[in-house]
Amino acid sequence: MAANSKPHANVAPSAGSLPPVAVAVAQAPPVPAPAPPRASVYKPICDPAPSREDAAYCQAAKAAEAASQSARWAFGQFVVGVLGVIAVVLTLWFTKRAADGAAKAARVAEKALLDLERPYVFVHGMHGVEALAQDEYRPRIVYNVSNNGKLAARIDTVSIACGPGNNGSFPPLRLQDRHRLLERPILSADEQRSRIFHELLGENFISRGEVNGSSGIAYDVDDGVIFQVLIEYRGPSGQSHETGQVWKYDSESGGWCELADPHHTYMT
Repeated sequence: MAANSKPHANVAPSAGSLPPVAVAVAQAPPVPAPAPPRASVYKPICDPAPSREDAAYCQAAKAAEAASQSARWAFGQFVVGVLGVIAVVLTLWFTKRAADGAAKAARVAEKALLDLERPYVFVHGMHGVEALAQDEYRPRIVYNVSNNGKLAARIDTVSIACGPGNNGSFPPLRLQDRHRLLERPILSADEQRSRIFHELLGENFISRGEVNGSSGIAYDVDDGVIFQVLIEYRGPSGQSHETGQVWKYDSESGGWCELADPHHTYMT
């Protein structure tokens, strides 16, 4: 029996036959090998350099640092230049806005001055159709023209339309070559020309009525007859202006009524 208890050669002992310490060592994980040491960065001594190689390295490092610093300064100058360009553009924009505002204010002031210091020609006092003995009973439409502005007016043209108004249409304007205003075309400030007449020669929209003694002959006028006066003039500044005035005969009221028509009754 003693011979059977000996271990056989070349046979590994079983775990049950090993002591506890040997079993624990056999089951422990392998210990990892330590990592190789990292190579340290070589930092040469530059002041003073102990060798020629160190001196060359230090010189190259200083040159690289100077180039990097120069690049940073160049970038800073570029940023400052861009900001300067933006500031100049903004300054020019604000300057243009200010100049436009000043020019607009100047135009408004000039227009206000021209509107104040200018002639204003009015056509008013329309008397209707008259046929007086002093005019040899010739039928005429009489009206007044005045300049209510602060400056004199020079009359350029006078046009008159007189005739029936059909379905809202107006008779054509006719240029008056021998108008009384053109005989003395300068109309001074606050001057009025009274009893300016337009002769009616054979018009079929009026009919002769009865003689009213010394007041002349009365004429009947067809309903809807239009009388329009358009005067073109200018002031001392040379700026052109227009004044238009329209009347319409109303048979129901038996008289002439002013028409508030912006296309024919206006002033510029």
